[in-house]
Amino acid sequence: MGEYPAAARLLEEALSIFRDVGDQGSETEALNERGTLHRVSGDLAQAKDCHQQALELARATACLWDEAHALAGLGRCAIVVGHLTRAGTLLRQALEIFQQIGAAEAPTCSPNLTPSPAKSGKTSHSPLASTSALPSWTGTRCQRLPAVPSIAGEHNSALAGRLSSSGWTRTRQ
Repeated sequence: MGEYPAAARLLEEALSIFRDVGDQGSETEALNERGTLHRVSGDLAQAKDCHQQALELARATACLWDEAHALAGLGRCAIVVGHLTRAGTLLRQALEIFQQIGAAEAPTCSPNLTPSPAKSGKTSHSPLASTSALPSWTGTRCQRLPAVPSIAGEHNSALAGRLSSSGWTRTRQ
């Protein structure tokens, strides 16, 4: 725990590889992960920047799963700084996308939003039910290409080569 600098270096290395090989989907995912890392380590400006970049890239590549994760990351950043209305809006947008695509993340988001009557008399989910209860996102990434396993293998090999040359090793338990 607390090895944020090492994790940040590894994510930066992964981002570089994904950009080098032109894999925008993995780049988007790495940006979201990097945003989460910055948020939990207290660097909200960097966190918001990473999630915003991820959001733009997700929209450019039309991956709703990545878009929802970026919106959720931006929502979490808004919670931390006390912008609860903005956080509710962003988390609601993420929830709507997760529900639209049938992602496992949808049920984990909705308990954090509380229904409130809208002007039309319909229920909307904009305010946060709790500022301390943040959604926990799990699930699978969107499948964009039939060749995902071979692309992932290439990334893993390239990343492993770069990491081993920098002295980093991973042990399997």
